[in-house]
Amino acid sequence: MPADLADEFMRRLRAGETLRRFTSGDKRCGPALVTPQRFKKHRQLHPEWGVEAMRLAKINGKAADLLKSVNSAKRKKAQELCLKGLHPMSGDKLMAHKGRRVCLARWRHHAATPPVHSILPVFDQIKDSLRRGVSLGDICQGRPTGGGKIDRSRVLVRANVFYRYRELSPDLAGHGAITSAAASGTRRAEAPPWG
Repeated sequence: MPADLADEFMRRLRAGETLRRFTSGDKRCGPALVTPQRFKKHRQLHPEWGVEAMRLAKINGKAADLLKSVNSAKRKKAQELCLKGLHPMSGDKLMAHKGRRVCLARWRHHAATPPVHSILPVFDQIKDSLRRGVSLGDICQGRPTGGGKIDRSRVLVRANVFYRYRELSPDLAGHGAITSAAASGTRRAEAPPWG
């Protein structure tokens, strides 16, 4: 390896690049700077340079490994406690969701207290639907009021978000149309008091 190439190699190692980027060119890394055999031969011919290059390569390799998802700090933290650090991730406090370990207590908390900001853009549309006699099943689950096939594109808001908003909002709390329809499970609600 020429001296200028060896200097470039060392400069890039000191900048934090990994050995793989220099010796194994691919689409993400670009073309290889040298082949692995050429690097090995240069290390044998220049032992001091080789020791320093391998030391930097090991440090850079460890730093690159920490960025991988398998070694992420969040994953390591969630091995023993949930990400909030409140509950142990073992036994009945643990569940699997989409192939990942999830804290069951946090899952239940978020299901019971969903963010209600998602209902605000469609709130007027929900009121109009209730005025027309559309059922909560149609609004929250896509079940047509008179029966028929479920159409998920008709869903305006998830049911837990709707019920949570009804608990928190003074303009919906206690209104007969929404409360009676939700409590009794009726398909049609009487005219709401705001209409």
